[in-house]
Amino acid sequence: MTASTQPPVLTRETRVACDGRSPADPLGHPKIFLSLADGETQCPYCSRTFRKQTETRNNK
Repeated sequence: MTASTQPPVLTRETRVACDGRSPADPLGHPKIFLSLADGETQCPYCSRTFRKQTETRNNK
């Protein structure tokens, strides 16, 4: 499975780091930092998608 066919990586952070490592590619690519200011971004090296998770509160 390549990064482009993987589900998006969900995070609550506004910046993420991607180094492209995976079981299929243990060396990956140079580590880069990406902004999630628009809510979603894609790594220009490996096409991995990162998506900002929306805050939800459980009212119990």
